[in-house]
Amino acid sequence: MWVDGEAILMLPDDYIESVTLTYRIPEDAAIEFPLSAQGSPTVTISGGCVPVSEKREKEGKTATFEVARSCSFTWGSVAILRDLRIQF
Repeated sequence: MWVDGEAILMLPDDYIESVTLTYRIPEDAAIEFPLSAQGSPTVTISGGCVPVSEKREKEGKTATFEVARSCSFTWGSVAILRDLRIQF
């Protein structure tokens, strides 16, 4: 996750279904990310990537296969990534 050209969070892969970071805004911060100023001394960055499955037939049998991941993240009350689909 990049904000204003700065890396905030890097996921090692797309299999992280739920992650939550709580960020405490320093009282004496001269420069702060605009998304952090939501009226509270802390802001939570949360989200993850959940599996998307489909039923498919293979050799005459129906099986369920994971075909993608759907990723969403919020920064406090603001959705910064909504339903990004990573297809395999």
